[in-house]
Amino acid sequence: MIVVSEQDVLNNLIHKASEKLQINGKKLVLEKDGTEIDDNEVLLLIKEETLIILEDNEKWMSLGISTPSSTSTETIVSDPSYSEIIPIGINSELTYINNENLDIINMEIINLDSVSNSEYMWNNYQVPWEKIPEHMVKMCERGEKVKYVISEIVHIVIEDLRQIKELIPSKVLKRVANSMCEKYPKMFKDVDNDGIVLADGSCSLYCKLHERASYLRRPHKRRNKEIQAVPPKLIKKKINVMSGCSHWESTTPLIDEDIKKVNLCSPHQEDFYILLEKTYGQQRTFLNNIKEPPTVTQSKNEWPVLFKKEAIEWHFQKLTGKDLNTLPTKIQEKTVSILKLRNKGNQYEDGNWEDSFHFLAKYFKEDITFFYNKVKESEEGNEGNLIKTLGPCVLEIENKNRILVFMEKQQILEVSSSLEGIKLAFGLYYVFNLEYPKETSTLLEFIQRYFLKIHPDSGTRSKKLRASKTKVISLINKLD
Repeated sequence: MIVVSEQDVLNNLIHKASEKLQINGKKLVLEKDGTEIDDNEVLLLIKEETLIILEDNEKWMSLGISTPSSTSTETIVSDPSYSEIIPIGINSELTYINNENLDIINMEIINLDSVSNSEYMWNNYQVPWEKIPEHMVKMCERGEKVKYVISEIVHIVIEDLRQIKELIPSKVLKRVANSMCEKYPKMFKDVDNDGIVLADGSCSLYCKLHERASYLRRPHKRRNKEIQAVPPKLIKKKINVMSGCSHWESTTPLIDEDIKKVNLCSPHQEDFYILLEKTYGQQRTFLNNIKEPPTVTQSKNEWPVLFKKEAIEWHFQKLTGKDLNTLPTKIQEKTVSILKLRNKGNQYEDGNWEDSFHFLAKYFKEDITFFYNKVKESEEGNEGNLIKTLGPCVLEIENKNRILVFMEKQQILEVSSSLEGIKLAFGLYYVFNLEYPKETSTLLEFIQRYFLKIHPDSGTRSKKLRASKTKVISLINKLD
C-alpha cells in the first residue's frame, strides 16, 4: 500500500502570496460571492476563478470588492492577459497572478517525490490475460491474426486500465503495447501481404489502444458545462462522493422504453442486466444531482430498480470496478486477524465477525449501532424508531429473525443474513453518492480500504477527513 503525503497547498499558497505582496494574508475567498476557500482540492479545481486574499481585519462585501478597516486588499486573479505581477495603487494594491504563476506556486508546494496510488498501479500494471476469452488467448498463441479478435482484446485491456483512472497516460499504453507484443509476437507483429515482417507491432497496437481510450473519453468533452456546473460550495462534496469510482459519470442515448422496461424487469429475466447496462447513463444522471440529491421517495418513484439486491450489486461493480459480493467472504476471512490483534497476539476463542466489528468500532471510538444495530425485540411497524441515522444501515431483530436494510429511516430491503445486509447497506453509500456519517465514518472507511481495496487518490466519504484515513492505514499496517 502506498501512503501519499499530502501537502497543505492552501496555507502554503496564502503564505507565499503574502510574502510576495508583503501583507499578513489569512484566508482566500471567491470574489463573486465571498465563499471562503478552505480546502486544498477545491482550490486546485477553481484556479481560474478570481480570488481575494484577506487579512484578519478585512471582510468581503457583495459589491465585488472588499472593504477593509485598513488600507490594503490583495486580489489573486487568474487572468491570461497579465504575464507578470503588476501592483496598482489606488488606496489598495490589486495584484494579478495568471495561471502560469499560480501553477509555479503550486509546483513549489507539491512534493514531487510522492507517488499516488494510481501511479503505483500504473507502474505495476499487468495485462489481464485471465479476462480475455480462452479461445482468443489460444488464437494469440497460434498467431492467428484476426482483426475483430485484436479489437476485442484492445477493448478488454482499455476497460481494465480505466478501472484505475479514465485518463490513461500514454507511457502506460506504450508499455502495455510492448508487453502484449513480447508475449504474443506472432499475433501482433506487422506483416504485409507477402508475409514480410515490417515491425514488431508495438506501434500499431499502441495506436489502437490510444484510439480506444480517447473514444471512451469523448462524451465527457462534449457534455454541457452549464448543466454539469457545480457551485464552489459543493465542489468538495462532489470530489468526496466521486472518490473510489471509476465510472461515476456516463452518457448513453436516452430511450424511455428501456427505462420503463428495466424498472419493471425481474432480476431472473434474461435481459435484466442488459437493460441495466443500457440505462446506466440515465441512472447516473439522476443520481449525480449534487445540488438537489434525490431522496429515497423520489428514487423509488423514478428508479425503483435501484433498490433491488441484484441491481445494487451490479451498479456498485460498474461504478467502482469492485465486486461487492466478495465483501461477506472477506469479512469472515479477516476475522481471525482482527480478533488476534484484539487479544494482543493470542489465539482468539469463540469469536465471530460480529465480535471483530465491535472491536473495530471500539478501536475507532465509534458507535457501531449507527451502521449495524442488533436488538432482541421490536414491535411490528416500529422498526424505524430504532434507526439512528439517515444513512444506509442494518437492523437485526432477534425475536422475529428479521434482518432489514434501511436508508433515510425507510425500509429498503429484507435479507437472509447480517453480512448480506452489511454488504448491501455499504453498496448504497456508493450508488447514491452518500458520505459516511461521522458516528461510523472510520469503520466504513476501514471496510472500504481493507476488505474492498478501494484506495481513491483524492476525496473521502469520511466526515473526519484525514483522521479517519490515518487511523485506518495505521490499523491495516498492524493487521498485515
